[in-house]
Amino acid sequence: VTIDDCQAVSDKAGAFLDAANVMTHGYTLEVSSPGVDRVIKKDKDFQRFVGHRVALRLRAPVEGRRRYQGFLKGLEEGRIVLENEGALVRLERAGVEEARLDPEIGF
Repeated sequence: VTIDDCQAVSDKAGAFLDAANVMTHGYTLEVSSPGVDRVIKKDKDFQRFVGHRVALRLRAPVEGRRRYQGFLKGLEEGRIVLENEGALVRLERAGVEEARLDPEIGF
C-alpha cells in the first residue's frame, strides 16, 4: 500500500461521508497502512508472507539468542521455519514474542 493509495481512499471516503451528510460536526479522516515492517501475528500471516524477510523476537532465548532474522519458509508442525545464510532454523511458534516483516531497503 503506497501513500498514493492511502490518499485515494481518503479522498473517496471523505467525499462519500460529505455527500451522505453523516457527520454532524467537523472531522479529520485518517487513512494509513500497516507499514513495511508490519506485525505478523496469525498463522495465516506466516503463510501469506512466505519468501519475505522477517525479524523475530522470542520470549526466551534459543541457543543463546532471542532475536532472529531471515527469509520465512513457512510453518511446520507449530514451528516457524527461517532461512538465514543458507541454514534453516526452526523456532517454536508459541515462543515468539513479536514477528515483523523486515524489508531490506537500499538507498
